Amino acid sequence: MFMMKLIIRADDFGFSEAVNYGVMKAHRGGLVKNIGLMSNMPYAEHAFHLIKDEDVALGLHVNLILGTPCARTEQIPSLVDKQGQLLSSRLRRNEMRKGIDGFVYEDTRREVEAQIERFISLCGKLPDYIDAHAVCTPTSEKAISDAADAYGIHIQGHKEDPRWEGIQKDFTNEDFYKQKLPFVEFFKSYLQYSSDRISLIVFHPGFVDYDVLCKSSLQINRCLDAAMLCEGEVKEFLNGHTLLSFKEL
Repeated sequence: MFMMKLIIRADDFGFSEAVNYGVMKAHRGGLVKNIGLMSNMPYAEHAFHLIKDEDVALGLHVNLILGTPCARTEQIPSLVDKQGQLLSSRLRRNEMRKGIDGFVYEDTRREVEAQIERFISLCGKLPDYIDAHAVCTPTSEKAISDAADAYGIHIQGHKEDPRWEGIQKDFTNEDFYKQKLPFVEFFKSYLQYSSDRISLIVFHPGFVDYDVLCKSSLQINRCLDAAMLCEGEVKEFLNGHTLLSFKEL
């Protein structure tokens, strides 16, 4: 059996208190070396205080579809509703199904840069990488990329990038959990890829609290992700493979 190269990334850090604790449990289990912080969310500061002394690649998980924006609402009118909240993923996905890219470049870039500045204010440094939460269109992708380039953030996980040539992106999903297979079988499925490829696997570990119940369609699977990433058989299997941080690329 050849040695796999895996990047395991945990998203949604800062989403809620329970999500933060689930991400930390997965990280301290030893498998998660890359964590995406949502700097606009109310629990972002709590998240940073949990992670600040850990050896981890801490990225910005740009969030354009949930909560209060970091930019002033009058500067980004196309991104917010009448209450000043970011327009929902449901609305954005409905637009996309109709072939509409509803993101306005100038507003989107302004909000991305505001989220980068908020990250710097919280963490005292630039993000180690940047990616997008939930919804990405050509316009939002360009706005994120241009903002990242302007700040010198070179690892951009929201798009295809020649610097990432050979990285196989896969995501956990409900179908695997519905099969009720041992967690280790999920990782064994990556053995089909050649040894010179790097597989990027995105998880959303967390626990469930009121914020998750009210604001997220992803609920029980967060708990399953956290359990998978802490399970002894999974850790034993992955001991024979290479787990990478974005900082090592």
